[in-house]
Amino acid sequence: STIFYSEPYIPNTNINGLSTFYADVSFQEYDKRFNSIQKLHSINDSLIIFQEDKVSRAMVSRDVLFDASGEQNVAISKNVLSPAVPYIGEYGICRNPESFAAFGFRSYFFDIRRGAVMRLSQDGLTPISEARMKNFFTDYCEEVMDNRKQNKFHCYGVYDDKFDEYVISAPHLNWSVNNDGFIQRFFIGGFTVGFNETSKKWNSFYSYMPDWLESHNTGIVSWKDGVPYQHNSSVVSYNTFYNVPYVSNLYFPSNISPDATKVYNNIAEESTDIWEVEINTRNGQATTITTE
Repeated sequence: STIFYSEPYIPNTNINGLSTFYADVSFQEYDKRFNSIQKLHSINDSLIIFQEDKVSRAMVSRDVLFDASGEQNVAISKNVLSPAVPYIGEYGICRNPESFAAFGFRSYFFDIRRGAVMRLSQDGLTPISEARMKNFFTDYCEEVMDNRKQNKFHCYGVYDDKFDEYVISAPHLNWSVNNDGFIQRFFIGGFTVGFNETSKKWNSFYSYMPDWLESHNTGIVSWKDGVPYQHNSSVVSYNTFYNVPYVSNLYFPSNISPDATKVYNNIAEESTDIWEVEINTRNGQATTITTE
């Protein structure tokens, strides 16, 4: 895995070497054991290198020196890029750089081979998929890998600054197999789900399934069938995605005495704008909350 770099651009001079590359000298090699480099992301004087099976950090015009105790020290260097220092954890971005999203010092990505959604911050790599969503992501990734569909798999990531949320979306996977004239059709359902950075929880599944996602100012913009849509817009009703209205479904799990059959006494709603909803339980209880 190799990074090539150009000649320097020096502000306030006539020197602009950005279009000049010397492939035999202007490069830095990185460990090929972790496969190809899929994404580069710069933070201050560091370059974050996302390979398929590893995430590392290289310094720009700096070198990382190790003393006898193993402590890292940074020194000024004439080299454009230093050797890479890997982050702890056997995770990589696979071949899905489109899952990458960043806000401040935090970066997020999806590792389908390890069945993990990852956050990279100043404290290193953290598998945020383990925040009570580990089974969901590992089951989904195993289904994709078992059917050998990782090369057709795409997932789109974006950070929603307004709600402090990393949103990740994987489209449906459809394929067919011809067995002596008999067509077998297969399907793996996609998903769109958001991780809230403030509460450190996966907030909600969403009904929309975009073709692409991007940050825009403090919100997000998605594309569907070539048309861009601004989310959280005041000109359309809530729960309307791509001109299609959806209903909200809220589930209240109760883990206390899981073997016991429960009868709920009441469910209260506190809101500035009371919803009119119908409530059903698994035991057949039904009631409504209205604005009257």
